[in-house]
Amino acid sequence: KLAKAVDAHLQGSARHQALSSIRASCQGRPQDEARALELRVLCFQGRVTDAMRLASRLIAQEVRVPGRALLDIAQAITATDVTDNPGLAKVADNPQQTCEWLLGSLHAMGIPPPGRTAPALLQLFGDAARRHTGKAAAAVYLDEALKMSKALTRGTMGFPPMELSDAAKRALVGVACSADRPDMGGVLAAQFVKLGGMDIPSRVYEPLVTYYAVHAKDMDRCEDQVVTLRNGGVALTPAIVDKVLLGTCMSEGAAEAMDRLQDLHAQDGALPSVDGLVTLLDFCASTDEFAVQRCVDIISRLYGPEGVPRGTEHIIGPEALRNRVLNAQRNASG
Repeated sequence: KLAKAVDAHLQGSARHQALSSIRASCQGRPQDEARALELRVLCFQGRVTDAMRLASRLIAQEVRVPGRALLDIAQAITATDVTDNPGLAKVADNPQQTCEWLLGSLHAMGIPPPGRTAPALLQLFGDAARRHTGKAAAAVYLDEALKMSKALTRGTMGFPPMELSDAAKRALVGVACSADRPDMGGVLAAQFVKLGGMDIPSRVYEPLVTYYAVHAKDMDRCEDQVVTLRNGGVALTPAIVDKVLLGTCMSEGAAEAMDRLQDLHAQDGALPSVDGLVTLLDFCASTDEFAVQRCVDIISRLYGPEGVPRGTEHIIGPEALRNRVLNAQRNASG
């Protein structure tokens, strides 16, 4: 956390000195903890390829590198902008090779894959497919992701079979949507439900809702996903509600989105995240002050005077909402 804060708020030599101090603080710590922190510092700096090289060098020297540190590197690849980083772009465009490197590194150290291994690896394919949406390469990444998921569930590189978590299933459906194949994403989601013999995991459907609501702007198909979850008796996640509202704002307008919010709450007891409410308020503000007033009234009814989540009072608390209305009125009169 300290390294992340330093990287976010300091620049140039000050940042270099602070990160060097963090490395120095690793002295006397258990070696694996110190190495994990050093790799994280490199990832926070955007030096992901340097982190990979350091990890490979340490493993070659038979120094144990924590599995979680290797997964941090994989996640940093998907979180880092590769636009002006050709070295990292080459890594990010070869997710299969990165997966083999990570699994091979774990195997060389005799470390079983941590629980978040499967979703972290599958997200690499989704990130690559997203950058190449509309190109033939996107379909290749989807095919590679499907093969990787099968390899993980059957056992690969000497590891026992892994059971795909809901996060991993969500990531695989996300790869299909990133490759502009929501039809395949729907097939995968249905297979997970059928083969799992369990209730529908709502997280698995989040990429499909996002695709239809935000990217395709097809609210009818988006509604199909919501109905599927509703028929399965599964609670809608805040992320799903957020995307439904965003898609409705983009396709039909703020007024329809407010109607949709009330319908989702009445039928499913569902609520958006605080960020989703802020987005809805912003859309209303771009409409007129009456839309803002209506949105504020709806939020006040949904949460009541005591129901605002702790820590969000400055965003959607009564005073914050009153200020929203006053600002909208001032903007209208000005």
